[in-house]
Amino acid sequence: MGNETPQTYATRIFPPLANAHNASDTLTVTPHGAMIREWVVDGKNILDGYRNDAEQKAMNGSRNNVLAPWSNRIRNGQWTDAEGHTFEGPEPLAPGYEKGIHGIVFAQDFEVVDTDNSACVRLRTRITPSAAYPGDIDLTVTYSLVGSGVLDVLIEAENCGDVPAPVALGWHPYFLLDDSYDKHKVYVEGRYVISSDSAKIPYDGNEAFRDIDGLKNVALPRNWDTGITGLIPDPDGWVSAVLRTGRRTITVRALLDTGVGQGNFHLFSGQGLGRDPLRAIAIEPCQFMPNALNRPELREALALQPGETRTLYSQCIVEFNQ
Repeated sequence: MGNETPQTYATRIFPPLANAHNASDTLTVTPHGAMIREWVVDGKNILDGYRNDAEQKAMNGSRNNVLAPWSNRIRNGQWTDAEGHTFEGPEPLAPGYEKGIHGIVFAQDFEVVDTDNSACVRLRTRITPSAAYPGDIDLTVTYSLVGSGVLDVLIEAENCGDVPAPVALGWHPYFLLDDSYDKHKVYVEGRYVISSDSAKIPYDGNEAFRDIDGLKNVALPRNWDTGITGLIPDPDGWVSAVLRTGRRTITVRALLDTGVGQGNFHLFSGQGLGRDPLRAIAIEPCQFMPNALNRPELREALALQPGETRTLYSQCIVEFNQ
């Protein structure tokens, strides 16, 4: 983002939209931030993305953001490495946006990588060393329509530098509700809810983890903004979150670590959004919990070595109920 200011960002020209399609689905992606604007299945929009460039510049809600090289919040918008060096998250480019939240790439242009597959959009950008982050990371995001109502999302981070760098990938999709908020149900098979302070930063150590027996088709509170970790995989190794909205069932599944504080689904009710609050729910597959970069017990797991690649692979499946 360089020396960009809120004033220059507000007048920035975004690159043209990219599109993909198959027999039943269409996908619209903005290369700025590699965010999905719309995913339409059989004429019904599934994802609540930014409606235009102006709304995206306002950043309200982080709608369908790619989260890299870290996800969610970091304490006071900064983090400190093992050698005691402190890195400051980027200054907000829009009023009300939190410093350091959701990484760096939401305000970067991606290159659309040429592909012969009309059902796929692949985008790439480079994260370079800065006051916010020491790593040199090649980041690729691939969206693929692999069937009717099936969307694959692959985020790949390659460490192109010569030093280890912490990488915690995530994705922030908003799934539209087709009924009132209080009528939906969510199911997540996990062992712990992540407990946080008033700034929504998880408590230190084991105080961050409260035992639960998963979310078993429960209506979520209107102020829900937290994660479920200690995820329990199915026999094929996938972990899943299921949203039932009355006329549709949406399954978000991912290949995530099942350790405590590592793989998690972060759930956000959408209360307080500037547009259409409580009309869509964010179900975010994330490789690490919020503020992971400031947790010493996670430093080894976070470190991506030079030449190595870390991937977040997730899939969304939509089923319409008659």
